[in-house]
Amino acid sequence: CGPRMNHIHAWQGGECPLPEGFVVEVWWRDGSDDVRTINRGNGLYWGHNNHASDIIHFKVLRVADGYVMPWEGE
Repeated sequence: CGPRMNHIHAWQGGECPLPEGFVVEVWWRDGSDDVRTINRGNGLYWGHNNHASDIIHFKVLRVADGYVMPWEGE
């Protein structure tokens, strides 16, 4: 099954919950938000250190251009 799209997920910290290629909106503890594609080097840190930069919510928006859902790849 795939991730629940366009739903705000509460995040308690840990490993990134999704594979590369998903476009997500993330909300940080400091109240700011941004839209990013999950990939290496994109600056998203999914763990929690009780800092303003902790991701506390995320919403899966779509699959980025050039990617396919992992279960559709083959």
